Amino acid sequence: MPGTRSTSRFALTPVLASVLAGAGTAFAQPEAGDAGPVLEIRSMGLAGTEVHDKDQAAFDAFMLLGDRIQELGDELGMEPAQRAVFPLLWDLFNAETALRVDLGEQGPGFAMAVLPSGVGGAAELTESLGRFMTESGVPLQIDDDGAMRFDTPMGPASISLGMGGGEAFTLVRAGASGDVAPGVERYGLPDGATPTASLRVDLERLGYFLLPMMEADEPEMAALVEASGWLGENAPAIEYSAGTTDRHVVGWFSVVGGRELVARYTGGATVPGSVFRAVPEDASLVSAAAFELDWILGMIDEAAGQSGEDPFGEIQEFLGVDVRNDLLANLGPRWIYYQSGTTGGHGLLSSVMHVELQNPEAFASAHEAIVELANQMAAENANGYVSVRSWELEGTEVFSLTFPGLPIPMEPTWAVRGDRLIAALSPAGMRGALAQMTPGGRSVMDRDDFRADVIDAWPDGGALSATWVESGAMAAEGYGATNMLLSGLANAVRSPASPERSAGVLMPGYADFMSGIENYVEIGWWEGDDVVYASRGDRSMLVQMAMLIGAFGELQQLYVPAMGAGVMLPALGKARETAKQVKSASQVRSLVMALIMYGNDHDLQVPPNIEALIEGGYISRDMLSSAYGEAFDGPDIGIRLDLSGEEMFSHDASLIVAIDRSMLYYSGDTNVGFADGHVEYLTYWDLENYLEMDVNAGAREALGIED
Repeated sequence: MPGTRSTSRFALTPVLASVLAGAGTAFAQPEAGDAGPVLEIRSMGLAGTEVHDKDQAAFDAFMLLGDRIQELGDELGMEPAQRAVFPLLWDLFNAETALRVDLGEQGPGFAMAVLPSGVGGAAELTESLGRFMTESGVPLQIDDDGAMRFDTPMGPASISLGMGGGEAFTLVRAGASGDVAPGVERYGLPDGATPTASLRVDLERLGYFLLPMMEADEPEMAALVEASGWLGENAPAIEYSAGTTDRHVVGWFSVVGGRELVARYTGGATVPGSVFRAVPEDASLVSAAAFELDWILGMIDEAAGQSGEDPFGEIQEFLGVDVRNDLLANLGPRWIYYQSGTTGGHGLLSSVMHVELQNPEAFASAHEAIVELANQMAAENANGYVSVRSWELEGTEVFSLTFPGLPIPMEPTWAVRGDRLIAALSPAGMRGALAQMTPGGRSVMDRDDFRADVIDAWPDGGALSATWVESGAMAAEGYGATNMLLSGLANAVRSPASPERSAGVLMPGYADFMSGIENYVEIGWWEGDDVVYASRGDRSMLVQMAMLIGAFGELQQLYVPAMGAGVMLPALGKARETAKQVKSASQVRSLVMALIMYGNDHDLQVPPNIEALIEGGYISRDMLSSAYGEAFDGPDIGIRLDLSGEEMFSHDASLIVAIDRSMLYYSGDTNVGFADGHVEYLTYWDLENYLEMDVNAGAREALGIED
C-alpha cells in the first residue's frame, strides 16, 4: 500500500530531526564554501532487487511476510495507529529510497526521496502521507503547488512531489536540506554491474557536528577521537556501493583521502602475494592483511598520560616483562589467517594464524617469562585444572593451554618459528601448520582457482589485505543449516487465518544449489591518496548465507561437547561440593567429640589450647585443615576455648563450640558444631540467628568471625 509506505518514511523523520535540533547549540559551522551532504544512503529496495534463480522461491516467500505482518495487528488486538506500524516498517524495505543529511552554514537539514513500487505511485503516496499526518494531529498548510508544509524541531518541513529521471517521487524535507532524488551511486563498481545500494559519509563535516557534543560531556574522549583523524578537520570520506552482475554480487569500499590515516595502522607496509606459500593447498578460507598495534598502543599511552596513569608500567612491574614493546608492539605488520583440511578438516577448528614478529628474540624472551608466571599462578589458584604445557613438534618448541581433568573441547596451541608467531586451535592444527612451512611443498598458490581469483588480480605495489573463500566448500557445509532456516521462513509466512497461503519448497536441491558456485574474493590496495577495497562473490544470496554458516559450521564440534560438559560439570561440581561438605561435617563433629572426651578425662575442664588436644591424642593435626582450603586470617576450623567448663559441657543444643571458618569464607554457608555434640549445616543467615542468641555471646570474637 503506497500510503503506508510514505507514512513509514515520515515516522523516521521526527526522530532524526530531534537529534539534530538537540545538538543545535553545540553545532560547529564548517568553513564558508563547504558544500554537500554529510551523509547519503541510497537503496533500490526489495522491489528493485534482481533475484537469482536459486533464490527465487525464497525471495517470493520472503515477500509474503508483508501479508503476514499486516495480520499481526489484528491477532495482537492493537489499535489502528499501532497496527499500522508493522506494515510501515515492512514497506520501508520495498521502495527505492534516497536519504540525505546536511550540516551546512544554515544549520542541519534532512531530505528523503521515496519512489514507491505499488499502484498509484508517488501521487497516492504523497496524499496518503498527508492524510496520515492530519489524522495524527499535525497541522498542515497546503501551498498552491500542492506541497504540504509544517514545522519540526529542525525548522520548516514539507511533503511534496518531486521529479527526477522522468519519474515522480515523494519528497520529504526538513530544515536546511539540499536536493535529493532516487538513484544509487556506482562509485567504483565494474562496468556492467547494476548498483543496488550506496553510502557516502563525509567524516570531516560529521566531526563539526559530533565533536562539540562529545567535548561538552567527555572532553578527553573528544580529544582522542579528533587525534585519531577519523572525525573533524582533514578527516576522510567513506564511499561504499554494492551491485550485481550476471554471475556475482560486487562491492566497492573506499576511504577517500585516507591513505595517510590508514598507513598508521599498517606501518606503511603491504602484503606480497608470496605470503600465501605458508597456506596449505586445500585451504577453504584465506585472509592476509598488513596491520600493526603501534597506533592502538599510542592511543593508550595518550589516554594514560591524560589520566596520570601508567598501565603498561604497572603490568611490567607485576610481570617483570615489557608487555608493550616486547610483545604487543612486536606483532606485525603482516598477518595471515586460514582454514584448511590439513589443519583440522576445514571449519572453525582448523583455524591457523601467522603473525610476523619484528624482534622474535625479544618476543620469545618475554613469552617465556609470562608462561612461567602463568603456570605459577595457575598452580596456586586453579588447583591444577589450567596449565601451559611445552613440547616439541616438527623440530619446534610448541606451547598449548590445557585444562587437565576438565572436558573442555579445545587446546589452543602456539609456537614461534623463525620470524613468525603461529597459533592454532588444536595441536593437530599446529602439526599441519608447521608441516606446511617446510620448503618445497605445495600451497594454495598452486591452485588454478586461487591464482585466477587472487594472484592474477594482485596490485602491483602489493595489497593492504586480501580474503579468499572457496565458496562451494563452505556452502556445502552450510547447506543443511540454510535449509533449516528456510523451513522457518516457510512457517513464518503461513497464517492461521489464511491457510491457503503457502510458500512451497524454498531450498533448491543439493545438486542444483552447488552447481556453478563462484568463489568470494576481496582485495584492498592504495590508489593514490585513497584506500580501496573491491569484492565479489556468488550471485545467489542463499549461497552467500550457506557459505557464512559453513565457515563457522564446526562450532557444533564445540557446542555439542560443551552442552554435554554443561550437563556433566554441574553434576560433578555438585558431587565434589557434597564430598567437601561431608568431610567438613565429619571434622567438626570429631572436634566437638574431642572436646567432650577431653572434659570427661579432665574433670570437665576445657583444654587450654589446641596443642593439648593433639598431644593428648584426641585429634590429629590434619583434622584442623578444612576441605575448603586455608583460611586467610586464622585457623581453618575454629574452636571455642574461652568457655567455662560448666558452659562447654552443658550439652546446650544452641551453644556453638566449633565452626568451619574456611567453609564460611569460601561458600557463605558452613558446618557448625554444638555443645550437645550435634553438627548442623547452616546458611549465613541461619548462623547469624544463632549468633544473636544470648547463649552465644562472645562467639564471634572467640571464633574469629566478626566480619
